Amino acid sequence: MAETALNPPGTDELAEFMAVSESSLDPRSESMLQQATDLMAMATALEVYPATRCGRMMRNGILDMAWALLVGLANRTEQYSPFNSERIGSYSYSKAVAAVLAGEATGVPMFDMAVACVANAAGGPVSISSEKVFNPTGLTEAELELAERVWTYGNL
Repeated sequence: MAETALNPPGTDELAEFMAVSESSLDPRSESMLQQATDLMAMATALEVYPATRCGRMMRNGILDMAWALLVGLANRTEQYSPFNSERIGSYSYSKAVAAVLAGEATGVPMFDMAVACVANAAGGPVSISSEKVFNPTGLTEAELELAERVWTYGNL
């Protein structure tokens, strides 16, 4: 697998991943694929799929996240009903973003495994405190903070 740009998978791949026909997909599937890809980029700080097993896992993680987001959309009417105080199993983009920014697991298995794979392949970050003394990576403090979140996320 060659390193390629971090573009969203196609709806044909999502249909295959979900084991449904492409014609039966929600019309918002392309948008969910883009949102899932953006989440993966935020979680890993990568702009390409690595030419390793992590790259394959990232693609599957994006597909799994898009599926979770689509399921969340399907439940939206029921989720926000005044007669429903709690919806177990609902998922939303805002929940996913909050988890990614906090460096926490999202609860979407393939997505979380892909982020862990990237974090482990990177060997974890240089801690912020040691960066002031010795920074062999040459990363800025903001880049180190992001790497620390990715590393923490991958080691939960």
